[in-house]
Amino acid sequence: MEGRSAGPLHRAWTRYLTFGLEQVSFALLNGEPDHVVAERRVTAAGWLDRTTHLKSPLT
Repeated sequence: MEGRSAGPLHRAWTRYLTFGLEQVSFALLNGEPDHVVAERRVTAAGWLDRTTHLKSPLT
């Protein structure tokens, strides 16, 4: 990353990697009904399936 700061890119990549999981914790912490938490879990699992293979732009 010569000539550029890795800071903003690192923060953006970290935020992207945690976004799907945050949806489950948000539902739990806000006392959402069980069916909403279950929907968030399904969505998060799909998100993980789609994103875990992605190569980091930081390497």
